[in-house]
Amino acid sequence: MRVVCLTAALVAAGFFVACREPTADPVRPLFSTDAALSCPTPAAVIVADEASLRAALSSATEGEVIGLDGLLPVTADVSVAVANITLTCATPGAGLLVAPGATVTFLVNVLAPSVTVDRLRLDGTGTSEGPYLALNDPTDSDGDGVTGFAAHARLTSSTVVCGPGECAFFAGTPGAVVADNHFESAGSATGVQMQTGIDGSRVERNTIVATAPSTSPTLGGLRVRDGSNVVVTNNVVRGPWINALAARNLTGATIAGNRVETVGPAAGVLLQSVDGVRVEHNTLIGAGGAVGALEVDASPRVLISGNAVAGSWVDAIVLLNTTDAQVVDNVVTCGSDECLFGSGARGTLVANNRFTSGGSGTGVQLQSGTNGVRVENNEIVATAPSAGVNLGGIRVRDGANVVIAGNIIRGPWQNGLALADLADSRVERNTLDGALLYGIRARSGGSLLPVSMTRNVFRNNRIAGAGSAGIFLTTACRNELLGNNVQSNTGNFGAILDVPTGGNVFVGNANVVIDDALPLDCDGDGVGDPNVITGVGRVLRGVPFNSPAGGADESAHGRSL
Repeated sequence: MRVVCLTAALVAAGFFVACREPTADPVRPLFSTDAALSCPTPAAVIVADEASLRAALSSATEGEVIGLDGLLPVTADVSVAVANITLTCATPGAGLLVAPGATVTFLVNVLAPSVTVDRLRLDGTGTSEGPYLALNDPTDSDGDGVTGFAAHARLTSSTVVCGPGECAFFAGTPGAVVADNHFESAGSATGVQMQTGIDGSRVERNTIVATAPSTSPTLGGLRVRDGSNVVVTNNVVRGPWINALAARNLTGATIAGNRVETVGPAAGVLLQSVDGVRVEHNTLIGAGGAVGALEVDASPRVLISGNAVAGSWVDAIVLLNTTDAQVVDNVVTCGSDECLFGSGARGTLVANNRFTSGGSGTGVQLQSGTNGVRVENNEIVATAPSAGVNLGGIRVRDGANVVIAGNIIRGPWQNGLALADLADSRVERNTLDGALLYGIRARSGGSLLPVSMTRNVFRNNRIAGAGSAGIFLTTACRNELLGNNVQSNTGNFGAILDVPTGGNVFVGNANVVIDDALPLDCDGDGVGDPNVITGVGRVLRGVPFNSPAGGADESAHGRSL
């Protein structure tokens, strides 16, 4: 994939055209206002017009500081091709803008290593692309005859008005620093974009604001991709960016302490094909039907920890085809669809989170490949009824060796736990209070297997206030229900074993169990295996029972019934 398209004719004219990957209201900047209004770096050369600036750059030596006196109109791109140059202000508010009628692609083109642009105003309004480009392409990898050497580029403490293409574009720039800037876009394709070999780069303490929607569906207010050990911290990204923060092909990156405020149909944080990335202590606020707070696609070993998700979202957290993700210690306002949705998310740990729903379709839902999933010690609270009758506060299906333990699920979820197609799994020490139908429903909804629930253990769960019964079990073989407290549910029904089931063991019955099993042959000997129910409570058999009809509990992510 070409990173930049720089033709010889454009280079000769001083114009550079960057090719990106295929594909609210202003806020106060995070950097010090005093620093932004001052020019503390002494300049060796001070320039007050375009001609003087170009002369200073052509004769500059390494390490020189060039100060701009005033806001200078330019008629063509300004290129910096000498290493370790600093462009800064000589007077507060100094910088560059496009001269009337001029054709400018980028205001500043950084083509040398260790160049710093600091405390300038870069107004990219009249450019065809944007206010800033840093290019590091020493071998002319795209064959266009242009080389650049902009490793360790620095853009700091500046006020930047974005162009139609982007706010700032870094291509192949390891060790780049983008810090303490204020970016504002009236509708760019992308915001601050860094791609293709950005190892060790840092994006810190910037404010990136859109006052109109961005125009590229795969990019965003802050787009970082193709690097290792990248750090994105303490930025504010606000407004209708398609994605506020979009990352791809990163290894070992840290995304922490950022504040995202999005307006629909924008998304918050989108991670694609990353590995070992840490997403920590970010605040994600949605409004106006914002799509998703945090989505992770095709990415192993992602840590999502200590984040706050608030406001109005369709989806809160989404994991698609991930492995070994950890979602821990987050405080989440659930979306209209769910609190957390995972499909193909093997080995995921969801632990110690607080999820609050004002009426979601489902709660924590994991499906389509859930081997080794653990959902532990979460508090999942509904303040209004959930929508999906086959779903619930926790919905897990399609896996083995799953652990659901120590969770507190309260409020009018349709079901506390809604399970299907699980084997050799443990459900224990959960507190389930106030479900409209069942505390535990298994199988719940459709099944892809001849027998949905096999060899699972339900132990020491406390279920109260369920509208139909504490536990509902069907299409189930050789499960064990041990020491569960199910004595405070509607009609004193502790459990219902509905047709067909077989070989299940219920120990500790203290109220009423309905066993309507048409015994399944679970051990393959040609004879149906009856359920075994022990305890002082009543066992009723042959009681007609109709479970609630399932509805179309589907959504944009294709949730399984």
